[in-house]
Amino acid sequence: MLFIRVVARLYMIDTLVNLFNFCFPFLLIIGFVIFIIKMVLRQRVRFINEQKQIAANLGLNYVPPLSKSTGYPSIEGQMNQFYARIGYRVINESSFDHRIIYQTFQISFPHSLNMGLMIKPEGVINKLLSNVMTNDDVKVNDKLFDDTFNIQVADPNYLMQFLTLEIKTLMYNSAVSLSQLGVNFTINDIMIQGERIFRPEPQNQQMYYIINEFVTIATALTNQ
Repeated sequence: MLFIRVVARLYMIDTLVNLFNFCFPFLLIIGFVIFIIKMVLRQRVRFINEQKQIAANLGLNYVPPLSKSTGYPSIEGQMNQFYARIGYRVINESSFDHRIIYQTFQISFPHSLNMGLMIKPEGVINKLLSNVMTNDDVKVNDKLFDDTFNIQVADPNYLMQFLTLEIKTLMYNSAVSLSQLGVNFTINDIMIQGERIFRPEPQNQQMYYIINEFVTIATALTNQ
């Protein structure tokens, strides 16, 4: 009788060991998945709290995402006489469901400049096109400025008066400093806007600098 009990217990132990060996890989996978989910949720909570703090520091409104678990918030409101907005733009690439997230910055003017104006970075493609065909790139007889920006405007003569040396210097210096942060900006009659690839690490000070540079440019342009 004792022998039977011993055998039964050994059989039970062996069964439990086999069951554990069978289940262990699945338990390991489940544990890893739970760990990843917790890490993602922790990063999202940190990101949301950072956005709220940035909005408060700038005196702007925090606008929550449509979904608590997905999507991105925005920061917007009045900065001086301008309407400011910091948001996010997601591009889904077809290959492997890869996503690129852009952080966007926008300053809207209180009134239109009414110039038919478009100022954008003078990229490599624009330079190549200007060498092989006629385009609408207006030159202002300032080599540094002309090499930095591509300009279209309804009245080039008025533009020459509008873009004072102080404004051209300000815009050039901003373009150089912002490009080091991965930001290129465009200007039209009603706003300044720019974007850069979003990185998850904290970049609060850079965001303050970028939006305040936009405000400085907008102030110079709208005070003319």
